[in-house]
Amino acid sequence: MKKLLFSLILVLSSVINFAQQNLYENVSKQVIVVPQEKMEDWVTSFIEANNAKVIKYYDQLNWFLVELPDGTTQDEFIKDSKEFNFIKQVYKDEVMEYSRDIIPNDTQFGSQWYLRQISDRDIDADLAWDSIPSNNTPTKVAVFDGGNDVSHEDLVGNIVTPFNAVTNSYSNGELVDPLNDRHGTACSGTIAAVTNNGVGISSIGFNKVKVMPINIMTYILSGGSFGTSSSIQINAINAAIEQGCVAISMSYGGGSYSQALNDAFILAKNQSRGGKGIFICASTGNGSSGTITQYPASYSAVYGIGATTSSDLRASFSNFGNIVDISAPGASILTTDLTGTNGYNAGNYATVSGTSFSCPITAAAGALILYRNPSLTETQVMNILASTAEKVGNYVYTFNATYPLSTRSNELGYGRINIYEALKITPLVGNPIITPPTPEHNVVVFNCSVNNTAPLLGSNLIITTNQKTTAPSLSQIAPKLQYRLSNDNLWSSDDIVIGIDTSFVGGGVETNTETITYQIPTNISTGGKYVLIRGNFDGAVSESTNIDNTCSVYIVVNNPGSTGTDLQAIWVNPSLITCNNTTGSATRFRFRNTGSVPIVSYTYRVVWEDCPQVGWPSYYSCTVSSGPGFPDNVINPNGFSTTFQFNTCIGSCGLSANPFTLIPLNTTKNLRLEILTVNGQPGDSFLGNNVAIFPVTRVSCPTSNTNINGEENEIETPQYDPIIKIYTITGSLLDINNIDYLSQGIYIIHYVYPDHVDKVKFIKY
Repeated sequence: MKKLLFSLILVLSSVINFAQQNLYENVSKQVIVVPQEKMEDWVTSFIEANNAKVIKYYDQLNWFLVELPDGTTQDEFIKDSKEFNFIKQVYKDEVMEYSRDIIPNDTQFGSQWYLRQISDRDIDADLAWDSIPSNNTPTKVAVFDGGNDVSHEDLVGNIVTPFNAVTNSYSNGELVDPLNDRHGTACSGTIAAVTNNGVGISSIGFNKVKVMPINIMTYILSGGSFGTSSSIQINAINAAIEQGCVAISMSYGGGSYSQALNDAFILAKNQSRGGKGIFICASTGNGSSGTITQYPASYSAVYGIGATTSSDLRASFSNFGNIVDISAPGASILTTDLTGTNGYNAGNYATVSGTSFSCPITAAAGALILYRNPSLTETQVMNILASTAEKVGNYVYTFNATYPLSTRSNELGYGRINIYEALKITPLVGNPIITPPTPEHNVVVFNCSVNNTAPLLGSNLIITTNQKTTAPSLSQIAPKLQYRLSNDNLWSSDDIVIGIDTSFVGGGVETNTETITYQIPTNISTGGKYVLIRGNFDGAVSESTNIDNTCSVYIVVNNPGSTGTDLQAIWVNPSLITCNNTTGSATRFRFRNTGSVPIVSYTYRVVWEDCPQVGWPSYYSCTVSSGPGFPDNVINPNGFSTTFQFNTCIGSCGLSANPFTLIPLNTTKNLRLEILTVNGQPGDSFLGNNVAIFPVTRVSCPTSNTNINGEENEIETPQYDPIIKIYTITGSLLDINNIDYLSQGIYIIHYVYPDHVDKVKFIKY
């Protein structure tokens, strides 16, 4: 903008004629100017000099509402006005939206959970009512049913133009069967019960949606079934179009198909309302079936409506599967009842359940959208409801080419409607529909399984899982899976990571099945455990939610050893204390058959504990000995003795030495003797004695002494084989030759040298 001009010619007074106009018309081109005290004339002169116009003077505040000229924005005006000290402040005029917080005064509104409840598993009707215009033309929903109690205290005024499609005549809404015809009255109450009249209940339509009751029934049986024909229903469609209804609600169904009726619905969908179409809803039925085909819900031009409960789950009775497009509350619905004793109960209101009531609730939601903007097509109405439906029930919602409007679940279709969220994106006439946020990938892990829920130690466990994206049409992603073995079904640091895998989904691919094989270690505890699986475990893929990224499988790990087979691992010399860099003394370990059956073969290894090899050269090894055993094929209580020449680096070693045997001074590292297999099987019947620990302690060696002349001479300390004595914890001396047969407990071993004694605590397992 051109720099704002200000005439320095003093204007002693200005006579300003404030025009009468709608202050809301040009909000984005209006600013509020606050002058410094007693500088009003300067401000008005400044406004005039810049071709702006004062359209309102707030005399009690001494502020000006100013309309800017074409080509001048609010930000530009505010920026340039800061140069003049006679202007205290300039504010933008802004559009503000507020909630009126409507709570109807209907006496039973608090019992209508589906309209409003604390846990928010409702359709947020009370919030929706705050956002609807007050002076648009009410819309109408045609309710195809029996008759309707037009004299009901809570329906009078909201029932319009009743029609009898059987007799082909407009009527007074007379009941076809006064004894059994209460269904239509209950359906109509959810749509059009008079709201905020201090009586009874509220309705979704909030007096902006009326009901046109159309009788299609020739007779009604006490069980609820009725007779009709295709021509009668076509006549009802014709009447609904003629009367300008924006929606049709049909709370009935069966297996009878009519091509003529199908084509009539298609015509109503595509050509009525000047080509914008009628929003047509039908209940999906109460058979708890996932494969049912039922008409009219299964007609291509009709939307099938399922039912939810106050817990936001699919109602147990509600049919599901392909018949369901979208769902709405349908369990324990408080609504109007046929007046008198022929109703569902003796009062004028009743609590009922069924997809019969989720259907009119959805039809009313569509009609309320069309009340806000009657220029929308019925397809746009469904698009709005589907894209704002809440994905409740913890069901799996995925994109499906047959249902393109939003993610969909097999249980609830597009989800449970939320009329408040739907109205928020419903544009006023002439404005485009607000597009919901672009969907993003949501990784889902499901159908986890193992090939054996009672695997043996050492056996291969085959783990299978499925990882998918709920947005397969988006670009390809590669979420990683991590597999763990857990004792407690919690994702924690003490789990064993047993594998990582990658799925490639998106780019038209919805699901990948992944399989890994894991050999169960032989040195873990047996019993109940969990295989945990987490998708997108590293968070590399941006997701809309991650609550569905995990699954687990319970397994019971068993010991494969046969009954009575038990081999014990024993170090003959239970420990070593050295001050040298190397040791060449021989030590021995032994395997004792403590079971009741012969041991014909076994394998073992000796490894340094806490010795990771990752990142070290290949010639480093944690294992210092391993091999098969060669026992006699007999029960040998004396054990199978194996001599082990312990000759490895202990202190400062060359680069080729095993770095994990570099024992710092005054430090102990453990060698671990492990039994791997017994009689060809991993482990044996008791794993508690399959491991024995050999602690190696490095101490400081004497390196010098002082001679008679006070001169220090380096000397080499002679090495002695110590005398070994073993004591109980209470100090009793034991026979060292029977060390292999000691019972479990704590013992003290003395290594007796000529000049000192080393004492080591020894735990016998």
